[in-house]
Amino acid sequence: MTYRIQRAPIGNRVVFALSGELNDDHGAALQELLATESPGRVLLDLKDVILVDGETVRVLRRAEIDGVTLMHCPEFVRTWIANEAEGEETMPKPHEQSTEKDKEAIISIVKEMAQSMTGSQSTRHWSDDALWFDIPAFASRGVQPARKFFDKVFSGFESCKVEILETITAVNGSMGMVCTVQHVNVVLKNGDKKSMFVRETDCFEKRANGWQLIHQHASVPAGGAWDGKIVTEGV
Repeated sequence: MTYRIQRAPIGNRVVFALSGELNDDHGAALQELLATESPGRVLLDLKDVILVDGETVRVLRRAEIDGVTLMHCPEFVRTWIANEAEGEETMPKPHEQSTEKDKEAIISIVKEMAQSMTGSQSTRHWSDDALWFDIPAFASRGVQPARKFFDKVFSGFESCKVEILETITAVNGSMGMVCTVQHVNVVLKNGDKKSMFVRETDCFEKRANGWQLIHQHASVPAGGAWDGKIVTEGV
């Protein structure tokens, strides 16, 4: 059965009666036809429609959103329209996809820094004006003093293994933040071993050459032992 459409004015409104099988070509033609009418005046009578495809369903859904009334809509078409709407709602929006990619990018930088053993590796993604508050009695602004201090500290290490236990990430536009709880195990060159939980906050800004760290604040618990867990309920 072929596709047919008939136009009939009723008062100040117009009815388009559709019949037959509607494919993507018919959907495009229907969309062009609807563009010539005021959506609030249009009624689409779908009583004699026996088959539709995905593109036609999307045209019908957009028309309904714009104010077109669907009359005698077959149940299978109504169900398909509802499924299209549900799929659109659950599909990640472009800005959400971008946010997730940005989160992955800054998390990967934090993981890379956790594995570094030189000043140049540790500050590879730092901005020139980065502000750093380290665990020892040291703070710096800029890459060069931080790089020298990293090299000084690492020069006394035989090995340093970092396990990231918790990661909390937020991105808002060009600003991003990663908060981590890290379990650090260090073997010094004199044979001594140290184990500690480190809380680290890394703040990033997205600049012309990508995400750059603009502030890092690292600390260890004071005043008692800590298991590295973040409490989310009342204690």
